[in-house]
Amino acid sequence: MSKISVIELEQQVTLRINQELSKQLDDVITKMQEMAKNFDIKQVKERSPLKNVLTTATDPTSSIEVIKNYIRYQVGRKDASKIWKLEKIENGKKEIFAHAVINQIDGLISNINNIFQSIKSSIDKELNPFLGENDQDCINPKMNNQQREKLESLKEYLQKNESSISKHIHLKLTQLYLGYLSREHTALIA
Repeated sequence: MSKISVIELEQQVTLRINQELSKQLDDVITKMQEMAKNFDIKQVKERSPLKNVLTTATDPTSSIEVIKNYIRYQVGRKDASKIWKLEKIENGKKEIFAHAVINQIDGLISNINNIFQSIKSSIDKELNPFLGENDQDCINPKMNNQQREKLESLKEYLQKNESSISKHIHLKLTQLYLGYLSREHTALIA
């Protein structure tokens, strides 16, 4: 049996994540557009302050908590952009835009779970595309031992590194979310 390099596993994971990210973007963008509409962000006719939070999000040393703290800081600033303090009242509860953005960032966890589930499912289907009687796995006849070993190693790598990979996906989805939110605001006020 040959050893599968960590670099090769990381490349495979990255490829599969990118494929699944693209499938989740429509959901993320729809939620962002709905929130932008609910808070009527077009009423703030200044240069989009969301670009600043996007800059923070794309900094190489950034993390989800750094981004959320930056947004909270913006709310507390005396001369903060009005966009962060926009309010909406729903079901008798008042919410400000900054907290809604933070909640949506936290809510991206469901998209991350979908990504992981889809990747795991696709690996399982590649390994065992046929189920025999009594739901017993049947080996894919077109797959050689090396291909099987690569897929099993990939599956194991995902399981062992799920936490760090999840954080990476969360950060990437957050960056995409904030980028689209910034563009949405710019488009609405143009």
